[in-house]
Amino acid sequence: GASPPEIARHELLWRPAALQTALFTSYGTDYSFLAEMVAGSPAAARRRGVTVVDNYDHHRTPAGLDEHTYTVHNAAVRANFSVVLPPFFSDDTAAADRTRVHHGTMHPKMWLLEFSEGGACGSGFLRLAISSANLGRYDAKINNQVWACDFVRAQDAVEAARALGVSQLKAELKERRVDAAGCSEKAELAERLVEARRADSAGFGADLLFFVERLVGRAAPELFRQWEALLSRYDLTPPAGTHLIFSAPGRYSGPEAERYGLRALQRHLKVLSDRPVAQRPTAVEYACSSLGQLDDILQPLLGVRPNYKQAPRMAVRGAFLEGLHKPPHVKGAAARLVWPSLAAS
Repeated sequence: GASPPEIARHELLWRPAALQTALFTSYGTDYSFLAEMVAGSPAAARRRGVTVVDNYDHHRTPAGLDEHTYTVHNAAVRANFSVVLPPFFSDDTAAADRTRVHHGTMHPKMWLLEFSEGGACGSGFLRLAISSANLGRYDAKINNQVWACDFVRAQDAVEAARALGVSQLKAELKERRVDAAGCSEKAELAERLVEARRADSAGFGADLLFFVERLVGRAAPELFRQWEALLSRYDLTPPAGTHLIFSAPGRYSGPEAERYGLRALQRHLKVLSDRPVAQRPTAVEYACSSLGQLDDILQPLLGVRPNYKQAPRMAVRGAFLEGLHKPPHVKGAAARLVWPSLAAS
């Protein structure tokens, strides 16, 4: 098949001169490399313009906020970085529970970039990017995958929808399972689409806000409130059927565990399996920040036994296939996993 589209990291940053605010999460950060990425941006020049949530040795270093090491006065970076070290456990956590997260890491890789211009209406936009690359020179030299989505300001949502053609409006309304038969005017179609997008995406916006709160809010509440206000200004409506599944430092049980990893994946896919058979998708695509070694995920996620003798008992079908519909004319329901390789950049 055709090679996937390729994009360079600097293209995701678009125009540094328009970059007003940024949040990066990474499993380790090369701060001089990051400084080069955001050089010349208003975000790098002002206090709390760039937030970095980083991994650290949580046995020797307390969680917290560092706004003194990386500043415009530091010749190594010449930029202001608010570095958040998220907690792996609370202060009163028992020693036995702390031991259970001894090898835990801060592993998600996400960017939130706010631009003051561009976007569907030219008045600025918010870009969310999730990739398999950490913020370092080594990662920048190897193949990675990235998923990115741009969001208009909430006040521009209807105008952005009106910029679409009538056929595009009707097609997306159909994809979102909205009956637009009674709509005859383009303006009415645009308004119905904005309503449908917001109804479909309420969970997406809530999940994104929860994730930012989980990583930033516990160590830096005031900084989180800045991001909470920023996110509220945007129409967080991704393409139909898009969900975010996060990982965060720590150990979780009960209802909170449903928000992360495999349990969150199953929760979202359960919604698909509850649909009438004819309305279930025949293909589901996954773009992953990091899943670890391929052998480790084959059995629980793809329902395929790893290639070694003492493998765990294989599930009937993997979590990645949960909720898929296998119609008679299709050879098999498909789960497409975007994996960094020579064929996926």
